[in-house]
Amino acid sequence: MEVEGQELKKRKQLGEDSMHTSRDYWRSRNGPRKFFDRYSVPKGWLYCPPYGDNIGLIIPSKVPLSESFNKNIPPGESYTPKEVIDRQRCLGREIGLVVDLTNTDRYYPESDWTSHGIRHVKIRCPGQDSVPDAESVDRFISEVVQLTSQESQASKYAVVHCTHGHNRTGYMIVHFLVRNQSVSVNEAIATFAQARPPGIYRRKYVEALYDFYFQSKPELLVCPETPEWKRDSDQDNEVVAPSGNLARTDAVSDADFKGECIPFAEVQRMRNFCYLVLNLHVQATRNTQIPGSHPVSLDRDKLHLLSQQLYHVTWSAGVPRCMMLIDKEDCYLIDPQFYFRKVQLRFPRKHIYEIYEFPVG
Repeated sequence: MEVEGQELKKRKQLGEDSMHTSRDYWRSRNGPRKFFDRYSVPKGWLYCPPYGDNIGLIIPSKVPLSESFNKNIPPGESYTPKEVIDRQRCLGREIGLVVDLTNTDRYYPESDWTSHGIRHVKIRCPGQDSVPDAESVDRFISEVVQLTSQESQASKYAVVHCTHGHNRTGYMIVHFLVRNQSVSVNEAIATFAQARPPGIYRRKYVEALYDFYFQSKPELLVCPETPEWKRDSDQDNEVVAPSGNLARTDAVSDADFKGECIPFAEVQRMRNFCYLVLNLHVQATRNTQIPGSHPVSLDRDKLHLLSQQLYHVTWSAGVPRCMMLIDKEDCYLIDPQFYFRKVQLRFPRKHIYEIYEFPVG
């Protein structure tokens, strides 16, 4: 045992256990030592179609594997980051962003993209039946919006991949379509399925999308069959971490009305909008005070204010007071710190952003 420990120590010093080695070994708790090939191909990956049709500026894809995997891949079946860049370029698409939803770093080094001037964003999603959480979804949408809003990147594409490019990838893209193109969950799921057949085939992901937006599921919700190339193993060949990414239940609680965080760039834009429609001349970027009524406790020190200003008398609910911003598609709560959170409430209104023009933060 001592000799074996010294051997392990020597191997680590020589860097044989680093990202760039092809074989590693591990000892199971109750079994003999086993070997694991770092460059083993994910199960089901080989015959999975490499990518789907573009959905606007988004390209759904399976995970590209670095050239180190080629020893385990038959000739003509490789799909490396460089091949992704070249294939899309042949189709007239320049890639500006790659969003990686896998839960491991072994498939390729980030430099395979950044060396070509392509931004790489890692959003770890465990996969299998762990639905990505709201924070991951918000980050994904923010990254894609950021790409399309930059003038220098406006015509570039975003490649989105998990291991096989269907469930996690589809889940994120459907969220993007629902929020940014004002389509229903039904339409968004169908759009993704048409671009990347057969679409999202794990039922839990589909149900989570309907539940998240409080939209009624079809009476007979039929998910696509598991693709033939995936039927031998329904694993993503990744280490699955314990997840708190629980799908919504049918019961609605107070927590449902805390809402989703809004990207900071959007917060600045919405602050400016609030000051504009309220005819206030202080830019929101310079004033983070909510432009609403500010409560003052009625004590001896404040009595003189009653003769100086108009006032309303109310009771203290013991909770933060919020303003509400209602758009055609979305509803936001504005807290006393002047931050916005999107809540799942709907009101029939015109699209307010079509009425006003205002500077971006």
